[in-house]
Amino acid sequence: MLHRLTRIVVGVLLAVGLVASAQAHQQKAAVTSVTWNPRSGMIEIVHRFYLHDAEHAMQMLHSPGANIVADEDVQQAFAEYVAERFTMTPVGADSIAARLVGFELERAYIFVYEEAPYTPDDLNQLSVGFSALHDIWPDQSNLVNIEIGPCVKTVIFDGSVMTSEVNTTSEGCKSP
Repeated sequence: MLHRLTRIVVGVLLAVGLVASAQAHQQKAAVTSVTWNPRSGMIEIVHRFYLHDAEHAMQMLHSPGANIVADEDVQQAFAEYVAERFTMTPVGADSIAARLVGFELERAYIFVYEEAPYTPDDLNQLSVGFSALHDIWPDQSNLVNIEIGPCVKTVIFDGSVMTSEVNTTSEGCKSP
């Protein structure tokens, strides 16, 4: 009887574990970091997406058999897709023309790199937009951390918000 009960408990635990792992990556989310590099004089933009999400997106947008891990053309297409959907515009000026620098796969992620020549003095107030993967998954959440001024400002694009005004000055900074 004890042996049978042990088998049942182990079976239930395995089933729960399988369901949990199948649902472990249900949230569609990406993180972007925008920083100013004083050595290069460039704004550096780094987007991080789950490879799993990127591959599914490319299978829907590019081709059903797209393999983002094995095919550099698919990686390039995804990087271009992401870069086209990220915008930064200083209030009262033209949109900043960021240049796609490259991409790389690391563990469970694909990183997309962009840069733009600009000085932080010109970026006190920005309109930022980021709609990557919202056309596929309306519940996609794109978090953007902007560290151009004295503190980090965070904006979340969740499908209902497609652009946001960001003040990069010390206004709203929290003291440590």
